[in-house]
Amino acid sequence: MSDKSPRTASDETPDRPRLAITVGDAAGVGPELSLACASLESVQNRCQPILIGPAEIVQHIAKNLSLPMPPVVSADRLDDLGDQPSVLVDVGDVSLDSFAPGHFSRQTGRASFRAVDLAIGETSRGTFD
Repeated sequence: MSDKSPRTASDETPDRPRLAITVGDAAGVGPELSLACASLESVQNRCQPILIGPAEIVQHIAKNLSLPMPPVVSADRLDDLGDQPSVLVDVGDVSLDSFAPGHFSRQTGRASFRAVDLAIGETSRGTFD
């Protein structure tokens, strides 16, 4: 557990709230929707979208659909979020070799659970708003 207190308006952090967005099960439509939403200027003007999911799969989907890919940060380096327009936190060990869109698996389900668990924990700690 972290002893970090929630961020306040006086903290030296971006003015935009950090919004945790889990990408859902990587085999579903969540990654596409999350990437598209996080790339909208109107969204980025209101918050810093922090996507949470398996980076290798999300990068693959972004490339295939020509969607902008946010910088990737590992889950153990959340102090490196910076003031990027959006960020992807890499969680879940999903191999691109065994990945098939539309085919849900233990790997993709486990990654989805880890993303939700991280989002809840870090929001409670004040990392995300």
